[in-house]
Amino acid sequence: MNSEIKKEEEGEEGELDSSESYGSTSDSSSTSEADTEPPEAIPPCIRMVVVQSEVMTCGELFIVTCMGGSVGREGEHDVLLDDIGCSKSHARITYQDGKFYYQDQGSTNGSVINDRRLKGDETREIGHGSRITIGTTGLVCHVHPGIQTCLECEPGLMKTPIVTP
Repeated sequence: MNSEIKKEEEGEEGELDSSESYGSTSDSSSTSEADTEPPEAIPPCIRMVVVQSEVMTCGELFIVTCMGGSVGREGEHDVLLDDIGCSKSHARITYQDGKFYYQDQGSTNGSVINDRRLKGDETREIGHGSRITIGTTGLVCHVHPGIQTCLECEPGLMKTPIVTP
């Protein structure tokens, strides 16, 4: 019986005694406080999905990060539209103060956002669900934090219209 009392005072195997603190071990695989802090928020990106076009495939996806991007018909653009109604260097997309903005770069045929034509080099905010029309191509914007998506822009789940000749 005396040995049982001694075991209780020592604690069971694996328990800490009052002089040991939780989380402090000599094991080199322990995590530091910095490792347990939540990660920095990943900035949002825009997933631009082709939903209407005479020359492009509906469902085609373009991604513009918080670093911004460009829209055009030829050359190096983040959103490359094979539509004659799109100028070679058509528009710029920027990210500032947590929002995305679209600015037409003096294109020949202009841009329409949410059924409203941009005037000259007007800048307009674009958000989740915004629709941009350039030539015959309509794009719907999906703005999500980091790598998150919704059912309308998740690769493999996107609903692509069936086109019949």
